[in-house]
Amino acid sequence: MFTLMFKKAHAYNNDVIFYFDDYDHKYVAQNGSLAWRLNNPGLLHVRSLKEHSNIGSCDTYAIFSFSEIGLRMLKKWLKSKKSLTAIAKYYESLPGKVFLNELCEATKLQPSTKIKSLSNERFQLLVKSIVKLCNSSCEGSFALLPKISARYYAEKPEFIELYLTDTQNVLSKEESIQWIESHRLDAVIVHKNNGTLYLRSRPGHHLDKIHFLNNECEPELKIENALEILGDHKPGQPIWGFINGIWNDEKQIKKSLSSIVSATNGEQVWALPNLTKSKIKDFLEILRQKDKSATVIVNIAVQFFQLLIDFSIKQSDPPPIIIFTHSQGAIIADLALNMLKNSERQKLRIFTLGGVSLISHGKAHPDSHNYISAADIIPRHLALGLKLTNLALRRYEGQKKELTQDQVIDTLVEEDIDNELETQDPQTILTYSSQRKEYYLAEFEKISNVTILDPSVNATFNRYEHELISPCYQSIIHELIKKYHHVFC
Repeated sequence: MFTLMFKKAHAYNNDVIFYFDDYDHKYVAQNGSLAWRLNNPGLLHVRSLKEHSNIGSCDTYAIFSFSEIGLRMLKKWLKSKKSLTAIAKYYESLPGKVFLNELCEATKLQPSTKIKSLSNERFQLLVKSIVKLCNSSCEGSFALLPKISARYYAEKPEFIELYLTDTQNVLSKEESIQWIESHRLDAVIVHKNNGTLYLRSRPGHHLDKIHFLNNECEPELKIENALEILGDHKPGQPIWGFINGIWNDEKQIKKSLSSIVSATNGEQVWALPNLTKSKIKDFLEILRQKDKSATVIVNIAVQFFQLLIDFSIKQSDPPPIIIFTHSQGAIIADLALNMLKNSERQKLRIFTLGGVSLISHGKAHPDSHNYISAADIIPRHLALGLKLTNLALRRYEGQKKELTQDQVIDTLVEEDIDNELETQDPQTILTYSSQRKEYYLAEFEKISNVTILDPSVNATFNRYEHELISPCYQSIIHELIKKYHHVFC
């Protein structure tokens, strides 16, 4: 099941299993079958193991580091049994009689058949049949849990307590508690004697505590000191722009910017570097941006956009303005658009890549579009338009199953009926269903300029595809540059 090697595991309960790797990162396996969650395709009991091959237990069942070990132990255990009857007796809780009948039917063997007499082909069929009867192929969800990296609090003008995770999520205390209780955050809830709660990281994990005054924010910045231009201007080229995401130093920004310049074959690219000031100050800044506040970088972005527009219209044949934004760069661009005239906004083709904000349809030039990798965890959890982002992901998952948009909407409506309606009255269900379909049709219209991208081959649950230089986003950059070269150059 899992591709990582884990050093230990324990069961929160039968439905939730925690795994820990060599770096003490915590993962959670939920849903699916018990055999899948335990990496134990044959549901072997700990007492049945003649060697210490398990890394934990769930009740009497063994938990293995990955399913291949569990499968190897199953084969070794089967070879120690005399007959199918003896095997079925082991699985009496499933219950045994039904298991024996189904096992005989699946393998075409008799209950008294001796295991040692089986050919390799028959033995492999026996193994596969047991794995199937244990429902091991029923997969659930497996995820690396983010950790709390910092706690921010302020006392004036009002008390604020917020938590920053190592995946750039910004959570209130209440949200953090909900995430911990629903197994989405690796942290500990401590109940104090006075009835209050406080949160801490697990032992061995560092948690920064940040206390700021209102005036400890960010310095003023002028546009002439903020720009970076790379590449050589070529006659007739589009005007390329770029705004990077959070926690990028000069070296990282240069690397991302260079990848765009390279894709244009050395053409001039204008960048508004969103330089990291420190994790703490960057954290404060994105909090203010999520609250729709125009921070210093947003005000500079307004000037940046106007500068590119002026540069375009002063040319005899004004070239198009194409701006790539990544991660936090999307919310900077979105807030800056609010401060421009509509006529100015319509001159800007903005493409977000893994953005924490979506550029809504019609807000900028009609070509503007939002791209999110299916393996990018940041937009999934941090995006301002989280509801719309999740809806786009549901549409993407439906398309992978070859469902039409109407069929995806029907599925969503059925889920809403199951979750929200308590009545079985046919007319009420029909009315509710009709209203929900209209709602989803309107919501899907809002994500007409959102595309979920297939993740790159090397993108896995523990290698989130968020960096701009990831193959997934680089392919879109190359595609867009090629498109505008073809149309305008």
